[in-house]
Amino acid sequence: MDRTERLYRMAEALLGRAFLWRLGRLLYMGARRELRNEPETNGEYALQQWFLKTAETNAPLTIFDVGANVGNWTEQMRAALRLADHQTFVIRAFEPADAQFSQCRERFAGDMASGKICLDARGVGAETGTVRFQVTGSDTGNSAIVSGCNSANGAGIVEIPVVALDDLAAECGYARLDLVKVDTEGNDFNVIKGARHLFEAGAIGILQFEYNWRWVAFGHTLYDVYGFLEGTSYRIGKLTADGIEFYARWHQELERYFETNYVIARADLAGRLPHQSLVFDEGNTPVPA
Repeated sequence: MDRTERLYRMAEALLGRAFLWRLGRLLYMGARRELRNEPETNGEYALQQWFLKTAETNAPLTIFDVGANVGNWTEQMRAALRLADHQTFVIRAFEPADAQFSQCRERFAGDMASGKICLDARGVGAETGTVRFQVTGSDTGNSAIVSGCNSANGAGIVEIPVVALDDLAAECGYARLDLVKVDTEGNDFNVIKGARHLFEAGAIGILQFEYNWRWVAFGHTLYDVYGFLEGTSYRIGKLTADGIEFYARWHQELERYFETNYVIARADLAGRLPHQSLVFDEGNTPVPA
């Protein structure tokens, strides 16, 4: 047994394995900037502000909230646009769960009448069609498309229409999507795959997506995202309160399934956002590129 092992064994005997586990996890998650996945502190709402600073004054903006739930992100985005005195925009919010969709409809009735906010009851996926969807309750935020690996059935399972972003852009005449937020309980890579032509054309400015353990049931990884966007004009990075940590290449240290958010940003916009360009050294530690 080497010195490191002996020191650890002494610490465990003194403090207990459970305490060391919790302490180690706290320190590790803190260093990863993944302590709490709350939009006020994880960079989600900050990204809205950073995005608006890259936008031309009063240029028309098309913004998508995919997985809107009861509309908190849309509400915050609307407030940020007003604070910036940006008048020309449309926010399209997608929410297939009936109860949450109804709450959004009540919440944004005035903006819907003016055309500033458009609600869409469809889900978003890799292809346009229909899928099974599990409704978990009227006051939850985790209703979700049923994955191919999930045999969920019975109560709460309904069939819903889904649309691919490529098809939606053609359907609605959107030449570009300036900011897309995706939070679909593990279905996020399917949303990204459904925007292949938009990415190839450079028609998406910034896309934020949530990444967590729910990706496992869908059989998806961050490695898939890097492979999907290889050869395009986009950079991929982890969203934090301090900015975006861009990694030019996938690394196994990223693939931990801890709940956090990532950003796909077109190269011309990436440099205008608060950011660091990082790589992993031989100790699997992120260092400046």
